Amino acid sequence: MTETPKSDLDQAMANLLEQELMAAMAPTLAAAAPPPPVPAGEDRRLEDDVLRMAAQALRMPADQLDPTENLANFGVDSIAITEIMAQISRHYSIAVAPTTFFEARHLNDLARILRQRYGKAIDGHYAAKAPPPAPITTAPVTTIPAAMATIPAAPLSSTPPDWLARHRKLRHAQATGETKPAPAATDIPIAIIAA
Repeated sequence: MTETPKSDLDQAMANLLEQELMAAMAPTLAAAAPPPPVPAGEDRRLEDDVLRMAAQALRMPADQLDPTENLANFGVDSIAITEIMAQISRHYSIAVAPTTFFEARHLNDLARILRQRYGKAIDGHYAAKAPPPAPITTAPVTTIPAAMATIPAAPLSSTPPDWLARHRKLRHAQATGETKPAPAATDIPIAIIAA
């Protein structure tokens, strides 16, 4: 078996430690992560507006309304359907018959139908407003081993924790060949694992 030079081994261990530290922070980062980004070039304002108008007509919070679920499950009646379609007609300055609602399986499907039939009017409505927000891109999240998933998440801050900053500083010093005195005992994080 060939022996790995000490510097390569140190680098591999440092990389592994960095991955483990970031994986341990993943639940905290995932909890504060924004919703998944919309595919590039796709404008979700119509879907969001249809969801908002349906929620208003049904008198329920929009976050409790799944845009891919059949609205019959929410007890939609003809009055609510008429109100939703009237709001859509007023909002986009188009004449949409309430029967259009019955052609759709769910709210996102209704938005797709509206975009197909009234795309120019809808695009004109949004063109008069501010441009859509730029899609948010997120870094890939490393999967977490099941044993680590039970670690309670620490409060999220915009700066890395002190231990991560120290780790990165030490790693940089090792990579550049800088020498540094050994850290004091109070600077070393200690993990206590209960049986």
